[in-house]
Amino acid sequence: MAHIYVKGNLGTDPEVRVSDKGEFVTFPLYENDFRRSQQKRATQYQVAVYSSLKDYCLKYLTSGCRVFVGGKFRAKKAENGATFLHITLEEVELLKRPNRSSAEARA
Repeated sequence: MAHIYVKGNLGTDPEVRVSDKGEFVTFPLYENDFRRSQQKRATQYQVAVYSSLKDYCLKYLTSGCRVFVGGKFRAKKAENGATFLHITLEEVELLKRPNRSSAEARA
């Protein structure tokens, strides 16, 4: 399995899910790409966390956070021809939290 490193933004808060292998945490990660034509294009990865980093992700990562992640990478083709990109997280670094309004910060 190939390894990949990606810098991007969380699309939603991390969620706990359960499979036959046990509990894991998952979240979508979007990597923005600006081309010379100035068109913005985003690539979505689905990140799964099975290691001890689950607690860190649930505690510190929220929707909109900018992170740097590394892990095992695989692509899967769906029946409709779409390609799904998956990362099994092995390392994560929180780069920036989203700006929150003062009303949200007080809540």
